[in-house]
Amino acid sequence: MRNIVWRIAFLLTQKDNSITLESEQFSIVSIHYNEAGLKEHINALDSSPMSNLVYRYQKGVFVMTNEQGLRQDYPLNLSIPSSIMKIIRTFPDIGQLEFINTFQAFVQNSQSLETLSTEKMRRSSRGKTSGIGSKGERLAAFIKQMDSEQKVRFYNNLKPFIPSLNSLETVVKGKPGWIELFLDESWGDNTLKVKSSHISDGFLRIIAFVSLLELDARPGLIVFDEVEDGINPHIASEIVKLLYRYSQAHNRQLVVTTHSSLMLDEFDPSNIIYVYRQVNGAIMAQHIFQRQDVKHMLEYMNPGEIWINTSEQELVGSKQTRS
Repeated sequence: MRNIVWRIAFLLTQKDNSITLESEQFSIVSIHYNEAGLKEHINALDSSPMSNLVYRYQKGVFVMTNEQGLRQDYPLNLSIPSSIMKIIRTFPDIGQLEFINTFQAFVQNSQSLETLSTEKMRRSSRGKTSGIGSKGERLAAFIKQMDSEQKVRFYNNLKPFIPSLNSLETVVKGKPGWIELFLDESWGDNTLKVKSSHISDGFLRIIAFVSLLELDARPGLIVFDEVEDGINPHIASEIVKLLYRYSQAHNRQLVVTTHSSLMLDEFDPSNIIYVYRQVNGAIMAQHIFQRQDVKHMLEYMNPGEIWINTSEQELVGSKQTRS
C-alpha cells in the first residue's frame, strides 16, 4: 500500500508571537502490515528504500524530485506561516508530483465544523453557499438552495430522528434576503411551528448532521468536536451510522472527538484513536484497541466500558502519562 507522509514543523517566536515554516517534507511511502495486522512504523527518510521523496524544505534549501526521478537542490529562504504547497499553486501532473495535486485538492476540500455552534445555527443567513459553514452559521441558506429532489431526500433522512416533524421550512425575511429556519411539528392534534431561535440544541445539531448528506461528494476531511453535545443517548447509534454513511457516500474522512463513553461504544474499535499527554507535555495519539493487551478486553466489554474501567497508563502501555 502506498501512503502519503507529510511532515511539517513551524517555529514559534514568543517575542513577536510569529509563526514561520521551519521544515517540510512530502514523501510517498510503502506501508507493510505484520501478522497482527498492525502498520509497521516506517520513517520517510532519504535513506529508507521504502520511501520516495517528492520534496523537502529545510534550512533554506528546497529539494525536489524532477520528472526523471532525480533530486535537485534549490536555495530557497522562506519566511511564511504556512506550507510550501500554499505558495506553489500547481505541480506538473506527472509521476509522483501528481500526489501533491491530489493532496492539495483534499486539503482544500477539508473543513472543521468544530462544535457546530447552535447559537450561530439559530441566526439567519443569506446568499449562495457550498456548505453549512465552519460553525453551522450557513445552515439556513444551505437548506434553502437545495433542489426539490434534495429536499425530499433531506426530509426522509431527518424524519426518523424527529418523528414529530411535518416539514422544515426556510423563510426569506424581507428584501435583504435573510433566510430563517422554521420547524413544523405535530403532537397528536396539536401543530406547532417553531422558529430557529426556539429550536433545541439537539434538534439543530441533528439537522446539521443530516444536511451533510447533501454536500458535494469531493474527497476531503471533516472535523467535528464533541460530537455528542445535545444528542440523546438513545439516538447516538443512529447518528454514528449516519456519519459513517456520509463518509462512505462522499469519500470524505471524518475526524470526530468525544468525551462520551456511550458514544464511543458506537464506533468501530479499529477507528478509535486515544489522544493523551505525556508527563513532559507532548501530545500523543494511539490506536489503543489494536494493542493485544487491550484488544482482548473487547471480548467482554465495549470500548467505552474499557475506557472508564482502565487507567490511562494501562490503556497506552506506558508510565509516561500525566496520570
